[in-house]
Amino acid sequence: MITFTTPSWSALSYLQQSGEQMLQMMNCNTQTYMADSAQTIKKSTGIIPAKDVATAIALLQQRSRLADEVQQQQDDMQHELVELPAELQEEPLPSASTRAFPLLELLQAAHNAQEPVIWQHST
Repeated sequence: MITFTTPSWSALSYLQQSGEQMLQMMNCNTQTYMADSAQTIKKSTGIIPAKDVATAIALLQQRSRLADEVQQQQDDMQHELVELPAELQEEPLPSASTRAFPLLELLQAAHNAQEPVIWQHST
């Protein structure tokens, strides 16, 4: 789980994969490298400073829409190749912009209050 918090909004948690996708879309560095080896370790906590929240909002909006467009193109190509009977078709996953919407609300609240956003990995 990855949980996002800011003083003016309720905490928001994402499953690991979705949370990391949100962080990547906002250019948040989730990895750090140990100086004495090539091993990569995950950061357990990070912060989006109040001065950078507007940029995070813009990036998340832009990149979630782009991810939706790419996914739609892939779905269209797959559908053209193989048309499955209705009973074998999988339920579509929520789009990136749908998954990003609650986080965008949290970010907007932080921006309006000029507060930072903290994210934290948990198990």
